[in-house]
Amino acid sequence: MKKLLITILSVSLLALGCDPIEEETNNNNTSNNNNTNNTNNSTNNINNTNNSTNNTNNTDPGTCSVNDLPAQRECNPGFKCTITTQAGNVGCVDFGALEPGDNCAVISSGQTQDGCPPGYFCYPPTGIPEDGGTCIQYCASLFSPCPSGGICMLEWDLGLGSAYLCQEADDCDAYYDFGCGTNESCYMLFNAGSQTVCLETPTNGLLKGQPCARPDDCAPNHTCFGPYQQETCHALCRPEYQEQDCGIDECVLVDSVSGFGVCWNE
Repeated sequence: MKKLLITILSVSLLALGCDPIEEETNNNNTSNNNNTNNTNNSTNNINNTNNSTNNTNNTDPGTCSVNDLPAQRECNPGFKCTITTQAGNVGCVDFGALEPGDNCAVISSGQTQDGCPPGYFCYPPTGIPEDGGTCIQYCASLFSPCPSGGICMLEWDLGLGSAYLCQEADDCDAYYDFGCGTNESCYMLFNAGSQTVCLETPTNGLLKGQPCARPDDCAPNHTCFGPYQQETCHALCRPEYQEQDCGIDECVLVDSVSGFGVCWNE
């Protein structure tokens, strides 16, 4: 009897066009498809979250320190590290559209962007911000050569450190102290590739053997030279004129390109 009932039920289902096994398979496939769609939706949601995070990061300038002014590594992409206030605050701001050497608007109250490119700052040559400035390069240490040419000469004390800026070399003669303006003397900087610069003539310039920190600590026709933090003043000389330039001291050639050295008796 049971076999008869099962046979009749199966025939009835076939007559209705139903396949019990196929229907179960279709249901399982539909369930799997729904699960796959749910997984894809979850993945899309994660991607959307990541995109939102990236967009947020792209609008965050980040922060930077004084040491990053010449290096330009600490700000987020699309931003530069620079001095943002006349009080000497440092921060990250948008890239400027100007080029090195372009005229620019000096930072002032309410204006933190000077328009200069990364690694450059709008410096007023006259010292008066209202006169405008020029985009000049930040540099790492005083009296060193600048990557784009010139000498690292200008210093700005920012409290937590100093910012240094490049200055063009002057076409003057340090040996004869010629080519500078009134009350200025020409100094040769061996650490900056023997470039020369005009600086204010010191009232009581130091002579040979006296400790110095800057070229213009020394008297004209001299320069500050020696191991780091042990520099002393030395007279400039030419080895072929050693006796004339140095007397009993030795003329030690420092730069073979310029042909100049310093009188040395230590």
